[in-house]
Amino acid sequence: MSLPPGVKESFIGPLFENIIYGLYLSASIESLMFILITMRCIIDTYRLIAAFNTPGLNYGQLNDTPGTITNICLILVSIIADLFMIFRTFVVWNRRWIVIIIPVFFCITNIGIGVWTMSVAIRSATTGDAALESLLPETILIFVAVTLATNLACTDKLSVGCP
Repeated sequence: MSLPPGVKESFIGPLFENIIYGLYLSASIESLMFILITMRCIIDTYRLIAAFNTPGLNYGQLNDTPGTITNICLILVSIIADLFMIFRTFVVWNRRWIVIIIPVFFCITNIGIGVWTMSVAIRSATTGDAALESLLPETILIFVAVTLATNLACTDKLSVGCP
């Protein structure tokens, strides 16, 4: 059974639309990372200038508003970058799930630690609780350590390449 003229051609439009959508999707993720990194740089520059304009070179607290926003930007950028790295490893290894089990475990752990760190930062900023404030450097350190573990696991797989 033959199709009427123009029916097959009508599928070309949605096909190209989906291809272009994929390009926009990848650009939007990069744009989100760019915006978050730019916010972090601007806030860090503001805090640095403020530190040199006050006696004692105080860079600011981790739980004040600029510190909290900076840490949230760091956490979000790290999680997005880790997910991208895991996807890249998955693609290089011909979509073998077994290869990304450990990095995915690290990334899920990191998401949990990131949420915990953000909640500690926000609660210590709003309540001024000294106990929560003392937890903040350790939670950030744990987050960075798990991010490093995720990146090392993916880098190891990428350096070996697909057999």
